[in-house]
Amino acid sequence: MTATARLTHPFLQCRFGQPGSERQQGKFATMAGETVQMSRNAIPPAASALREKLRGMLIGGAWRKGGGPLFLHRYAGDTDTITPVELASIADVDVAIASAHSAKAAWRETDPGYRERLLHRLADLIVQHGEDLAILQTLDTGFPISASRQLIPFMEGWTRYYAGFCDKIEGGAFSQFSHGRYFLQREPYGVVAIILTWNMPITSVCMKAMAALAAGNCVVIKSPEMAPFGMMRMGELFVEAGFPAGVVNILPTGPEGGHALVADPRVGKISFTGGAATAEKVMVSAAANITPTILELGGKSACVIFDDADLDRAIPFAASFPFAATGQACILPTRMLVQDSIYDAVVERVTRIVETFKPGDPFAEATQFGPLIGKSAVDRITRIVEQVNQTSSGRIVLGGHPITGEFAAGAYFEATLVVDVDPASSLFCEEAFGPVLALSRFTDEDEAITLANATRFGLYSYIWTRDIARAMRIADAMEAGSAAINGFAGLVPQVPFGGVGISGYGKEGGREGLNEFLRTKTIFIGN
Repeated sequence: MTATARLTHPFLQCRFGQPGSERQQGKFATMAGETVQMSRNAIPPAASALREKLRGMLIGGAWRKGGGPLFLHRYAGDTDTITPVELASIADVDVAIASAHSAKAAWRETDPGYRERLLHRLADLIVQHGEDLAILQTLDTGFPISASRQLIPFMEGWTRYYAGFCDKIEGGAFSQFSHGRYFLQREPYGVVAIILTWNMPITSVCMKAMAALAAGNCVVIKSPEMAPFGMMRMGELFVEAGFPAGVVNILPTGPEGGHALVADPRVGKISFTGGAATAEKVMVSAAANITPTILELGGKSACVIFDDADLDRAIPFAASFPFAATGQACILPTRMLVQDSIYDAVVERVTRIVETFKPGDPFAEATQFGPLIGKSAVDRITRIVEQVNQTSSGRIVLGGHPITGEFAAGAYFEATLVVDVDPASSLFCEEAFGPVLALSRFTDEDEAITLANATRFGLYSYIWTRDIARAMRIADAMEAGSAAINGFAGLVPQVPFGGVGISGYGKEGGREGLNEFLRTKTIFIGN
C-alpha cells in the first residue's frame, strides 16, 4: 500500500492496515442452555467475558430483563457466533416512559451546575472505560477494533461540549410596550425519545442525549437490537456517573417497541437516526400527537474533483473515505464526480488505492477493512452490483462479490469500484450503505452541480478545487446540509450537522443542536 492511501474514519482518521490473523476457536452457552460452536473467526475471550457481564435494560435506575421476544445477535465477523438478546416488550417501553415522565419535573429543576458535573463525570467514565466501549462496538457491528477505539475521543468531546451548555440556556425580553413587557423563556420538552441506528450507536447517543440532558430533558433511548451491547455498557456508565433514576432509560427493542415509544403522548420530542423508510413510519406514529421530530437520515454525497484540484490530496481522500466503516456511514462521499480532462488519470490512481483494501479479523489490531453488519447486507450489496451488470449502468473494475475462503463465515464484501456510472441509475442516486464507490465524469461547473444534486439525498457534499471563488459557487449551489471544501475535519460538536431532502431535518451539534431540545415560552407581564 502506498503511504498516501489513508482511510478517513467517519468521525476521525485512520490508516488501512493489512489483513489480521488473530483467531480462536471455542463455544458458548445460550440462555436456553444450548451451545453454539464457534468457527475460527470467533470473538476473543476478553470480548466474550465483557459481553457476559452486561445486565440488559436500564429503566428507572434499575436493571431489568426484557419481556419481549428473544433476538439472536450474530457477530458480523463470524455470523455463526450467536448471542441471544432479550428485547424490551411494549409493556417495558410503557414503564420506561412512565419512569422518565415521573422524573422530568425534578430533573428540570435540578441546578444547571449539577447537570454539568454529571455530564463531565460521564465523559471521564467514557475515557476510563473506552476500551470496553470499543470492544463492544466491534462486537456489535464488526467494525475494526482500531476504528472503534477512535470513537472514544469523539464521544468524550460531544459529552463535554454539551456539559458546558447546562448553565447557558438563555431566554430574552422585548422592549417595554405601553401595556407591559414580554419575556421569552426556554424550557425542556420533558421526555425525549431517542432512536439509535445500528452502525455507531455509542457515538450517536452522544450527539443526541447529551444535548437533551443538558437542556433539562429526561430520555428514553431505544438501542438497536442489531447492536445492543455498547449501549448496555453506556447505561452502566450513566448510572455510575450518578444520573438520578428515571432520567436516562435504555432498552433494546424491535420495531413494535419503537412504534410504542414514538406514538406515546407522554413523549415531548423524538430524535431519530436511521433510514428514510423507517423515518416515514416514525413520522406517521408521531403525527397522532403532533410530536416534533429530528431526523438524521441517509446520504448519497458527491465528491466533486475539478481539474485544478490538488490531486495528491484529493485522490487519497476520495478513494479511501467512502470505504470507512465498510461504507456503512451516512456522510461518506460514495459518488465521485471527476472533470473530464483528468477523469482517466484519476480512475487509474483511485483503482491503485482501492485494490489495497483487504479484509481482516475485526479484533486484529492491524485490520481496517472489516465486514458488513450481517449476511442480509451482503445480499443487498450483491443485488446492487448485479443490477449494474444487468442494466449496463456502469463498469465494475474492482470487487463486486462477497468474500469467501477464510472469511466465508463473516459478512464480508469486496471493496468495489464502479466507473462510468450512468447518472440515471439507482447506484448513482440511491444510498448503497456498503463498500461501493461510483465514479462519473463531468465537463463544467454547471454539469457538476446538476449531477451532484441529481439525488433525493442532501446530507453532505465535498468539493476539490484550488479556485476558492468556484468552490464557494459550488458550495452555494449544493442541495445539501453541509459542504466541505478541500478536506474534511470530522463531525465536531461545535458545528451543526444535518441534512435536507430525504436526508432529514433538524440539527445535531452547536447551539442549534441544544435548541432542538428546548421550546420557547412567551411570558407577558402587564403594567
